[in-house]
Amino acid sequence: MAALARQAKRTALLAYLAAAVPRGSHRRDTLLALFWPESDTPHARAALNQALYVLRTELGDGAIVTDGDDQVGLRAEAVRCDAPEFEAALDSGRPRDALELYRGDLLEGFFLSGAPEFERWLERERARLRERASQGAWVLAEAKWVEGEHVEAARWARRGSSLAPADEAMARRLMTFLSDLGDRAAAIRAFDDYTSSLRRDYDLEPSAETRALAATIRQEQQRAPAPHPPRAAVSPSARSATRRRAADAAPARAAAPGGLSRRALASRLMARGRSPV
Repeated sequence: MAALARQAKRTALLAYLAAAVPRGSHRRDTLLALFWPESDTPHARAALNQALYVLRTELGDGAIVTDGDDQVGLRAEAVRCDAPEFEAALDSGRPRDALELYRGDLLEGFFLSGAPEFERWLERERARLRERASQGAWVLAEAKWVEGEHVEAARWARRGSSLAPADEAMARRLMTFLSDLGDRAAAIRAFDDYTSSLRRDYDLEPSAETRALAATIRQEQQRAPAPHPPRAAVSPSARSATRRRAADAAPARAAAPGGLSRRALASRLMARGRSPV
C-alpha cells in the first residue's frame, strides 16, 4: 500500500469508493468533480485513470470494477471497510456490534487540499455516521433500562450523548434519562459538564429550558433522593411525559462543529453580536 500512502488523493478515492452511499458504482464525472475540480476534463480523466491503475496494482486484479467508460466501483471483497460494516450491523438490529466498529469519525484527521467537494462530502458523512452511532447507543440504553441493568443503561446513554456534545436537546435527554434512573446527582453533573463545554467552546449559556430542567431535578433531589428504581417493564421514553418530551426533542439536526444545531448555534451567536463560525 506504499503507493497509496504517498498520495492523499489516492487514499481519498479508495475511501470514497468503499464508503460512499449508495454503495456500488459511481459515475466518473462525479469522481472528477470530487477529486480534480480545477483540471480540464482530459487531464482530470487521465489523473483518474492513473489513480485507478495504482489501486488495481495495490489491491489486485478485479478489485476495481468498471462498467464501460461511465461507471467505476470497488468490489466489496477487495477491501474491508468498517463504515459499511457499521451500518449493516445497525440495519440488522445489532447496535452493540455496530458500536464496537465505531471508533471515531470517518477518516479522522484526514484532509485533502484542493478538493472542496470531497471535503464537504466527508464532513456530511462524518456527521451522518456519528448521528447513527448516537442513535444506536440510545437503543442500547433503552434496552438495558428495560432489562433492569441500570448501570449499563446509564453508560450507553452517556455514550450516545457524547457523540453530540453540543446538542442541547441531547443534553436534556441525558439529564432526564439519568434522573429517571434515580441518579439525580449524575443528571446534575451532566448539566454542569454541558454548561462548561458550551461556555468554553461557544461562550454561550444553556437555554432557559435546559436550566429549568436542571432546577427541577435539583428540587427533586433536595425533597427526597429517589431509591434505585425497580426493574422497568417498558422503555424510559414511555414512562413519563418528561421523557416523551425529551425523546421528541432528540432527533438529529444538521450538525455544526461539535454537533450543535447549525441554526440554533447561528441564531444564538448572532444574538451575542458574533458571527457564526
